Amino acid sequence: MTQMVSRSKIEFFDSNPVGRILTRFSKDLSLLELLMPNSSILASYGIFRTFATCVILSVINYWLLIPVAIFVMIVYYIVRRVAHILVEA
Repeated sequence: MTQMVSRSKIEFFDSNPVGRILTRFSKDLSLLELLMPNSSILASYGIFRTFATCVILSVINYWLLIPVAIFVMIVYYIVRRVAHILVEA
């Protein structure tokens, strides 16, 4: 949103008062501040649960680490691909 506003034409600023633009930014930031803590907690639970599962798998049967390693590489590739797509957009 910041990039779009900073790259917009002068007509946008002539037709929209500064107060309206600031209000929109503050609404978006307050929504982000409400959602981010819960999302980060859920993400950290998922990461720790996955790590614990891998440790338990390695203790029980170390041969199961081969599919886990393949899965980690696939997930890493998907995350990199999605991040690259998001950066381009």
